Amino acid sequence: MNELILTYLPAVITAGVLSFFVGFVWYTFLFGKPWMRALGINIEDVESSGLSARRAIVASLFASIATAGGLAVIFIWMGTSSIPAGLAIGITVWIAFSLTPMFKMIFWEDRRATLVAIDGGYELASILVAVLVLLLWP
Repeated sequence: MNELILTYLPAVITAGVLSFFVGFVWYTFLFGKPWMRALGINIEDVESSGLSARRAIVASLFASIATAGGLAVIFIWMGTSSIPAGLAIGITVWIAFSLTPMFKMIFWEDRRATLVAIDGGYELASILVAVLVLLLWP
């Protein structure tokens, strides 16, 4: 099992980096402004917040790699090698562990549904990218 996990390591890192890149495109070019509106902030708020972009980037990259690693372990345990099965697992993981907690935020944290749709859409896209990389890796 450990050897199999080590075999997946380059694919996991690649899947994590590509998923992270999906986030960059998602929140920079596709949904950056609507996302900030849904949060009730603007670029000036972000720039003056004192938040460390470097720390956020490193944490996001680590989280993307960890998600890809978790998917790889699930695929190994289940013996998954087909794209349709992998996509089904990825969507199930997204619903169970990403979407439902975000959906609860609408009610418990009074978050806008738009924010959940943008963040949930990113999570789905990044998971599906990771699934494809892991299962198409030579």
